[in-house]
Amino acid sequence: MFISKVIIKLKTMIKPEYKIKKDDIIVISSFVWIILMCFMMVGYSLRDKEITELEITIGENHRNYTEVLNEKDSIIESKNKEIDSLTDYRNSKEYLEFLIYKKANLDNFKLNLSRVDYDILKLMVDQADENEIPYTVYFRLIDMESGFRFISNTESGAHGYMQLMPATFRMYYNRLGLEGGHTKENNIIIGSYMLREGYGKWRSRGMSKTSSWMYTLSEYNTGEGKMQIKNDDGKVVGFYLPGYTQKYVNFILKHFKPNVRNHK
Repeated sequence: MFISKVIIKLKTMIKPEYKIKKDDIIVISSFVWIILMCFMMVGYSLRDKEITELEITIGENHRNYTEVLNEKDSIIESKNKEIDSLTDYRNSKEYLEFLIYKKANLDNFKLNLSRVDYDILKLMVDQADENEIPYTVYFRLIDMESGFRFISNTESGAHGYMQLMPATFRMYYNRLGLEGGHTKENNIIIGSYMLREGYGKWRSRGMSKTSSWMYTLSEYNTGEGKMQIKNDDGKVVGFYLPGYTQKYVNFILKHFKPNVRNHK
């Protein structure tokens, strides 16, 4: 009704002869105010709708984000378990045995390596790596010398995994400043040092990697003195590989490849 009156009033007011009254201004102002209120109500309604839709979108995004995070956490947890499992395996005796078997190709590795506990086997691996001795040389030598048993040879007097002679052990024991006597650990450390030292010596004389290991092993087996070639004056003019060391050397170097390095 009010709007109809206002419309009629407006039609009357646009006539040229019509004079605007105070009441007319009040009516028009009220009409304008009503129009503005309608626009405001429509605006508020649209805003509330947008806010509601935005809240729904935010809620959905939050749920999706939470699901993605939970999925990632699950994947990370699974990967961590795999890493822990692999770490445990790499720190196990089983892994060391596999590593040695794969690299050294021991004939009876299960039997021989079962004689050595984890700490000693780990020390052997560490010493081979530290002294840059190929596993194909290092572990086949121990296999040849003692079969991985910490024993004494009653005939030669050699002792331990590396079968070191007493005088040789004492010399390197003092040189390296070791303590504790002829322990398993010191036996491994000295034997490993001797192999590295011997290889470095023959390599420095211009020999190939293979030849250097052949002479190193022959020397380890019989001593450098028995490999010397002397002239009539007794002066050392060269070295050779004694025939009786060939079987020893050939067994150890059976799977040796000059350019293959130890790799954990």
